[in-house]
Amino acid sequence: MTTTSNSYIAGQLNIIAKAGDSFIRDFTFTTDDTVPVPIDLSNYKVKLQVRKTAKNAQTVLSASLSNYISIGGTDNNVISVSVPASAMAFAAGTYLWDLELTSPENIVITYLEGDFKLEQDVTR
Repeated sequence: MTTTSNSYIAGQLNIIAKAGDSFIRDFTFTTDDTVPVPIDLSNYKVKLQVRKTAKNAQTVLSASLSNYISIGGTDNNVISVSVPASAMAFAAGTYLWDLELTSPENIVITYLEGDFKLEQDVTR
């Protein structure tokens, strides 16, 4: 008998944001040990993308270390996402998103994923 196992299953996080508002979130990475240990991300690549469907080639929001994402914190274990309001002007609706990290050894893992609901803002 053959069995297959993923070495990692992405955590689920559904996000609700407002169209035309800045989108600011921090994600802190630690080990799953009894006493969590910070994971140093200083040499990692980070991408966050939002699409209508997983198969859709077009992104409505794309963030990386070159735009909207930074790594910080005392132990370099915090991913900060800061998207300006002008980049959050896509159509209100429900999308999919994920956060993907690439290690210095080129191991690519999607750590978080979920629905990304963009609601229409009342104030304009």
